[in-house]
Amino acid sequence: MTHVEEYPGWMTRAGARVTWKVFDEADHFLLFSHREQLLPVLEEWFRRER
Repeated sequence: MTHVEEYPGWMTRAGARVTWKVFDEADHFLLFSHREQLLPVLEEWFRRER
């Protein structure tokens, strides 16, 4: 497990609601490299009731 994969658990234990989604072969430029996959996921996440 990488340090990045540990973050959702840490945040959840601290009381945050976390959604974890992995985009194969993506890095921190994911908004540019995987835009077509990412935007529907973000739209769904923003529309959820909080």
